[in-house]
Amino acid sequence: MKKSVALCFSLLVCNFFSFSQFKIIAESPEFTRPMWTSQFLQLHNGNTAIISVKKPDIEIVLYGKEHKVIASVTYTPAGTLKSYGVNRIYEIKGDIVFFISGYEGNAALLHIIIFDGSSGKVKDERTIARTAPRKGMLNTAMLDPFEVKKIPGQTIMLLVCLMYLGKIKAKQ
Repeated sequence: MKKSVALCFSLLVCNFFSFSQFKIIAESPEFTRPMWTSQFLQLHNGNTAIISVKKPDIEIVLYGKEHKVIASVTYTPAGTLKSYGVNRIYEIKGDIVFFISGYEGNAALLHIIIFDGSSGKVKDERTIARTAPRKGMLNTAMLDPFEVKKIPGQTIMLLVCLMYLGKIKAKQ
């Protein structure tokens, strides 16, 4: 009996101290999360980006430090990309950087799109790597040959080609 009373008392004391640690620092107005694939990205400049990918469009909604919408952008990647997919999304130097894998003809390519982290406008869009065109049984858009990794704390990216099917032309 004494043990159960002591246990209940200790649980009450623990609850009291644990609830006193939570404070609301800031609160934004409610928003609806899109039904398709979306990702939240906290930028170093204090802004927050909600990124939604619904092919063929990429939608970015930027919230400022005051938790108000500062920009809303819908963007369609240029070029003749077919069956593309977003490989990785990173924040680099205050900008939102998309690495997109896709196919142009039978050649796999890695495309980069850089959005400004303050206004949401496109700064740069280009192809950074391309494999040789594939033929035969491996002529499929189901395989993604590129993997992009970011070294933590650095702005250095590591590009790995997961399957070598010919020459790779990479640009700086």
